[in-house]
Amino acid sequence: MSTTIQTGKTTIELYNDVKEELVALKIHPRETSNQIVKRLLQLAKQLNKFDFEDVRRLSKTHGFEIKTDDTIGNVKVYRAIKDKVRLDCTQNLSGEKTINLTIVKLFSNVDYNHYMKLKKLVDNAKYSITLRPDGDLDTINILDNPKKYDLDIKKAFTLLKKAKKKIGASLVMKLDNQKNFSNEIDLGIKALL
Repeated sequence: MSTTIQTGKTTIELYNDVKEELVALKIHPRETSNQIVKRLLQLAKQLNKFDFEDVRRLSKTHGFEIKTDDTIGNVKVYRAIKDKVRLDCTQNLSGEKTINLTIVKLFSNVDYNHYMKLKKLVDNAKYSITLRPDGDLDTINILDNPKKYDLDIKKAFTLLKKAKKKIGASLVMKLDNQKNFSNEIDLGIKALL
């Protein structure tokens, strides 16, 4: 079953499932194709994934303490912290208006077993999360690529502990409002808290 729409010289045939979807989007099936395209673009912009207010709202909802909420030059900057989880958000106000959000959870004094549990969590994550070693430059370089130093990860930990190096780690989730929705921020915060 279909509906035929005549717009000038153009005839558009809408099948019922498409017609129902347009109605659900509050687009009247009798609108011209240009009007439909404009309306769909407006809806897409509304879905433009998340904005600064979403980040602020979610950080307050989850009990974060706001450290920075300012504009420096042409850059909006927002930072909030709760326990060992930090939200860092920036937006360049000139040119491309992409909002970049990083959610970081810090771990100090990580041993081999804890590091491997974190690595397994990252490997099995439904989200794009990265595990980064923390410490001095030697520690970071060795743990980032132990094979470069003819080591496996367990041996690298053993040698770093013998050298009394502090080993930390962080889980990092990067999001932006061109690819991610506000519900993904919420899920990311919940996953890292």
